[in-house]
Amino acid sequence: MGSYRHTVFLLGFSFILVSINGAVFWTIFRVFIYDIGGSFLEVAMISAIQNVFSVFLAPFWGSLGDELNWRKPFIVIGSLSVSFFTTLFISAKKVVEYLTIFIFASLFYSMVNPNLNALISLSVEREKRGKALGYFFGINAIGWTLGGILSGLLAEAYGMNYVFILSAIVGLLGGLTILLFLHEDKASISFKKAVRDAWRKVIDVFRIQRERSFNILLLSVILHGTGGGIFFTLFQIKFFEAVSRNYAIYGIVSGLSGIGSIIAPPFYGSLTDKIGRKLVMQATLFIYSIYFIILGIFWDPIILTILWFLPLWPGVRISSIALAADIAGEKRIGKYQGLLESINALARISGALIGGLLADIYGARANLGIIDNILMLASIGPFIAALVISKIKE
Repeated sequence: MGSYRHTVFLLGFSFILVSINGAVFWTIFRVFIYDIGGSFLEVAMISAIQNVFSVFLAPFWGSLGDELNWRKPFIVIGSLSVSFFTTLFISAKKVVEYLTIFIFASLFYSMVNPNLNALISLSVEREKRGKALGYFFGINAIGWTLGGILSGLLAEAYGMNYVFILSAIVGLLGGLTILLFLHEDKASISFKKAVRDAWRKVIDVFRIQRERSFNILLLSVILHGTGGGIFFTLFQIKFFEAVSRNYAIYGIVSGLSGIGSIIAPPFYGSLTDKIGRKLVMQATLFIYSIYFIILGIFWDPIILTILWFLPLWPGVRISSIALAADIAGEKRIGKYQGLLESINALARISGALIGGLLADIYGARANLGIIDNILMLASIGPFIAALVISKIKE
């Protein structure tokens, strides 16, 4: 295999373990907070906390990786730190305690994605970039699948503390694998100078604003991310209620929904290389808009399960990362990936908080039908995003 495949597959298999840890916070953790009495806004705070550090720190970590030409330390430190903080959840008792620990875990993990995306993108020539990203996300999705299934079964049978113990152990193993086996050459540059230059790049937003194609991409990501932020948290709660708050069923279904995400990313990646990133992103956004409406209509667990299995996210995720990399060029790729992560996170924060507030204001706990109306409202975001992305020039 070529060197890019070695990098992609090493990171992919390492992140199977890291993602088992992450799957807890994307799936079971939210409904757990809801189940112990958390409000919709408190559940939405999980998404807000998870993304707020990406908004403010991801561009810096990406730019610092560019300056140092060394991204491995950020990926390793972020992965190992999340594993450490996961163990602290065992001592938490109240919602506020869980959220406080989650703040620190999210702070450190914000350094991972911009450098991970940049490392994968730089490992391959432009013509194969989508394919490389597809391979990575496909392999990585195995971790999300296993994490959802195992956490659901453990939570139902033994309680959440066992989930935290398992996820911490496998997350630790994933971080150590990257530390020991990923090789990356680094430039000889002063760390102090690199930090100074990285902050300067992040603050210097005017150059970004002159990149018309990048601005169009960011606007589309904002619109879709806001709609997705509203939808994601509330749909998880809806499904949890639809299966009578059974953690095992919820975890198995959320985990098995990742099977499509294992198969689909390589397909989406190759498709972006063949027919263009913009076309793939636009088509997926239109489908997302219809998808949100349909999921707002039905409550039957079987129908919801079938629809949840549809792997749409790679169409937007892979095409947007590849578009950002194409626009940036090699010298600014980490910065642009960081900004992309930041804007996407900001949109999801806004969406999650809007959804949580609306659900609490209109009394969704007492009348779960309110959730349906909010889910269908969220479809506006990806629909307008699809119209916006059509203006970009590849």
